[in-house]
Amino acid sequence: MLVAVVLVCWVAAQVAVRVWAVRMTIPPPVPQDVQERVRTLCADGEQRRAQRLLRRELPTRALEAAAAVRHLDQGDVLFTSWGEMARDLDPVVAERVRALDAEGDRARALRAVRRATGLSPTGSVRLVDALVA
Repeated sequence: MLVAVVLVCWVAAQVAVRVWAVRMTIPPPVPQDVQERVRTLCADGEQRRAQRLLRRELPTRALEAAAAVRHLDQGDVLFTSWGEMARDLDPVVAERVRALDAEGDRARALRAVRRATGLSPTGSVRLVDALVA
């Protein structure tokens, strides 16, 4: 009986962590045509298929795809490019990232972007590239 209770608590904790992670993750930029296809799937109640579509169309993690689907399902408009996302980044963070990259400390620049945005490592690299371009 005790083992069953511990197992149920563990599963509940895993679900809670997953829900929290999806809510805290910022979705990557999604092209406009893909956003429309995801919205269509969400309107039909096909959120799982929408996540698979995003994973297939974009190089993104499952958490980022889930966050993008959640935002699009709620009617939010997402960025369509990394450059657009870079222009909208907090100016203080953007300036710090540019300074760190200019000093040759790319690892700290990537950490600053990850802390500020919650993006994946791959997304952080793309955002830093867009900022310093």
